Amino acid sequence: MDYLKMLEEGLEKIPEKVKVEERFKLPEPIIFYQGNKTVFANFKEFVEIIRRDEKHFAKFLFKELATPGVIQNNHLVFNSKIRLNALKRKIEEYLNNFVYCRVCGSPDTKLTKENRFTFMVCEACGAKNPIKKI
Repeated sequence: MDYLKMLEEGLEKIPEKVKVEERFKLPEPIIFYQGNKTVFANFKEFVEIIRRDEKHFAKFLFKELATPGVIQNNHLVFNSKIRLNALKRKIEEYLNNFVYCRVCGSPDTKLTKENRFTFMVCEACGAKNPIKKI
């Protein structure tokens, strides 16, 4: 059997699209309001699933939603009212910029700092891409 024939057979066995969502399933964000404040109740669960530093994720959300806040008792507390749809959009934006690999789309990435630059390194395909500062 020659190389090209083996290659063709191998390519035929590859599925059309590999489903990343099955293994990497994020829960629905749970929020509630306390006066003017919005509490992201399952913030800690998100941080554990995406394997990112809670301060990095929180800083992104604070900046993008244009509101200050604090991490308190495994919750993220925003100092203003935030709509659920706005929070979902910003979480998706964070995932696209800081979690999913730009080459293969895998969520199996980690952030590494080299000198003054931060890179997202994919543990699946080995791609290394610079990320923007928050």
